[in-house]
Amino acid sequence: MSFKFVLSYALYFPTYKVIDFLNISPIKVLFLKMIGSKIGKNVVLGGDEWIFDPYVTEIGDNSTIGGRSIITGHIGEGHLIIKKIIIGGTSSSVVNVLLCLEQSSRITLWSGQRV
Repeated sequence: MSFKFVLSYALYFPTYKVIDFLNISPIKVLFLKMIGSKIGKNVVLGGDEWIFDPYVTEIGDNSTIGGRSIITGHIGEGHLIIKKIIIGGTSSSVVNVLLCLEQSSRITLWSGQRV
C-alpha cells in the first residue's frame, strides 16, 4: 500500500503544480476528476490550493475552495489511515484553511457551511 501511495504522489504533485501555475480553475477541476475526485458543477478552486488525496475527495456543486487551502484525507499515526473527504454543495473554504483527519474520523463540510 505505501508504494502505491508514494507512486501516486510522485505522479500527481508535479502535474498538479504545473496546472496550478496556469491557475485555470476548469482545467484543474478536469484534472482532479480524471484522477478520481468527485467534483460537482460550478466548483471554483481559488489557486495554490493543495488537495493531497484527490481519489478520496468529493466536492459538491457550487462550492469554492479558497487560495492556499490544504485538504488532506490521510494521517500517519503509527500506520497510514486514509478516509473520505466530503465537501457539500454551496460550501466554501476561505483562504488558508486546513481540512484534515482527526484520529481516523471522516471529514464532512456540510452544504452551505463555511470554514
